[in-house]
Amino acid sequence: MVGRLVIGEKTVCRFDRPLRALVAAPDGRVLVGDAHGQVHRVELTHGRSTALNAHDAAVTSLAVHHDLWASASEDGKARLWRGTRLLREWRSSDFLTSVAFTARGELIWAGYDGLVRSARTLSIAA
Repeated sequence: MVGRLVIGEKTVCRFDRPLRALVAAPDGRVLVGDAHGQVHRVELTHGRSTALNAHDAAVTSLAVHHDLWASASEDGKARLWRGTRLLREWRSSDFLTSVAFTARGELIWAGYDGLVRSARTLSIAA
């Protein structure tokens, strides 16, 4: 059996608000969603972060697929992003709780309305 033994931990970054979502990005940074609708891009090596006002309510879920990322929120919106550019938005009648990408790059999301929805994503020139 091969495994890893955790031998220590450290605080990478501290925020003055509750954090609700977390995902590792392919570029080595981490996206963190907070209870006020912001998404923070954290550089793990230095702990520096930049914030984006992504939603009007708590960010509940984040997902990354190549150079795209997605967010879901209690504002009932699923959003597709490239960097800080909003590419597309879908609305729900209630809070959204989860967002993910399938292996084929399809965006899926779910929420309090009991529905699981999906949308195809296409490669979009930067």
